[in-house]
Amino acid sequence: MSTPSLEHLDIHKNLRDRKTSWGHLHAVGPHQADANYEFITSFIGETEYALYARQGNYFVLVDSFKNYEEANHSAKEIINNQPQLKNLFKVL
Repeated sequence: MSTPSLEHLDIHKNLRDRKTSWGHLHAVGPHQADANYEFITSFIGETEYALYARQGNYFVLVDSFKNYEEANHSAKEIINNQPQLKNLFKVL
């Protein structure tokens, strides 16, 4: 599976501006050996999503967002290519 090229964005600025607690990267765990992406949902307060793409032994934040429309182009491209994620946003 190929990873779409991630658009250039200042992820640190994005995290500060949104006042979010998502980390910009984290190590791949043993249970994620074959995973190319990680999609995390936070239900604390307002529902928020974080989408990470694997780069080597790390998952790097692609974007964090509260709904599909808020996601950046790279996150939307990944979501649109993953039927399970795409279906999730169709029902929300």
